[in-house]
Amino acid sequence: TGIVEVNYQVGSIHYKREYFCSWRENVLVVRLTSSRAGVLSGEVALSRIADPECTVTGRAELDRLTMEGTFEEGVRFAVSARVLQRGGRLTGGIREYTPLRKEPPSRCLKGCEYIFRDQENPELPQEIEGVSTCFVAADEVILFVKIATGHEHEQPAQFCEQQLEHFSISDYERLKNEHIAEHR
Repeated sequence: TGIVEVNYQVGSIHYKREYFCSWRENVLVVRLTSSRAGVLSGEVALSRIADPECTVTGRAELDRLTMEGTFEEGVRFAVSARVLQRGGRLTGGIREYTPLRKEPPSRCLKGCEYIFRDQENPELPQEIEGVSTCFVAADEVILFVKIATGHEHEQPAQFCEQQLEHFSISDYERLKNEHIAEHR
């Protein structure tokens, strides 16, 4: 089917995550469900690894997140996510992108260049450096994610946001069925 599925159980509640990329709509789709109503709570965030050769900004509203940036060569890019839920509510997260508070680690290691997260203590959770929104007590959550560069559209952030505007929670089954047919 070309659909990634993650299933697990905590106590008596069964959780399911489904992921696929719709070729027709050029959008990543994620669906979160559970066997009991009102138990899905979490945070959806967009962030980017520190890169001194890239400037990034971001903003979030309750149901949409956008990060955009420009590489030092001038290539612009953006990613937008739309968060739709059935039941429960969306609450505020991180509304504006917060720049890194420290210098990224050295990029040179034995003649190769790397960009990586803080390696001093990989066991500690990394603080989110980006934008986010939260969902609380939802029955179902669907995310639509769109990515574009300046090569595809003059204003990639505006393009991504406009493309996600027409999606609703009821589009999930249609997109899934079209994806399965296309994949097969």
